[in-house]
Amino acid sequence: MSNCTEALANADIAGPGVRISFYVQAVLLSILSCRSQSPNEVTGSLYASIGSITVYTITSIVSAAQNAIALSEAIFVTYLVGLASVGILASLISYSKFRKDRPDRKVEAAAIVQLYLALSCSIALWALAPHFGNNIECNTHVLFVIFGSFPVFPTARILWLVLLPLLTAAYTVTLYYDYLHGPKRGEKRDSLLPTSRSSQGSPSPSTDRKSKKPRIDGSLLVQLFVIIVVFALLILNAELYLNRNFNGSQRGQWGFGQVSPMFLVFIPLIGVWKGFRENGLSKRVPAD
Repeated sequence: MSNCTEALANADIAGPGVRISFYVQAVLLSILSCRSQSPNEVTGSLYASIGSITVYTITSIVSAAQNAIALSEAIFVTYLVGLASVGILASLISYSKFRKDRPDRKVEAAAIVQLYLALSCSIALWALAPHFGNNIECNTHVLFVIFGSFPVFPTARILWLVLLPLLTAAYTVTLYYDYLHGPKRGEKRDSLLPTSRSSQGSPSPSTDRKSKKPRIDGSLLVQLFVIIVVFALLILNAELYLNRNFNGSQRGQWGFGQVSPMFLVFIPLIGVWKGFRENGLSKRVPAD
């Protein structure tokens, strides 16, 4: 047992730079989606996040195929990918609320591929878990963490082998429903806008002045609060998992492989800074 708990996490999988990059990107991407005034402001950050998750997932798959990672490390991959996927889903939900047709449908297709890749890899991991990795004798000592620690076998394995297929099915049904009904609703809504605007006439000067007054958007504050709380809990569980399963004295080592992922943080960070600089906490103004 002691040899298993002293095993060091692979720096390319659980290094501090990798973790911080994933955490910050997910939080900033969700905040940016809430604050942005147009889908164009979110697209670049979405592509960056999707790209980093996909590369991270494929790298982990290659390492697993070479028998170069342990089960405990592979499970941590699901923590990071799951957390980042929550950020992408939150962004896509906000992305779809813009009134105009979205200018870049390819980013949605990329997100769908990434999410299915993450779900399928997670299902495969839990199905192969008993004999997975380069340290099979330690697999039974791995602890899964969701606010508390419990054994991977059989509790966590059964839970995720039931939950993940259900999530995949629910996501597929949602996509199918959106494919059948989403565009039609958008077309009807857009076709009615010119008539509604012309019937109302030009706004009075007093109304125009009032509309220009910045007002704090209560719904935005609620969304920001939910984002902070949800991601704080997700990050807490990921860090607790590392603490329960790996030698803490080695998890803070930095190297070039830990510094380079940090540059990806600047893309959503700049977007968030611009969004709040221009609009503050005022209500979103729909694009014409």
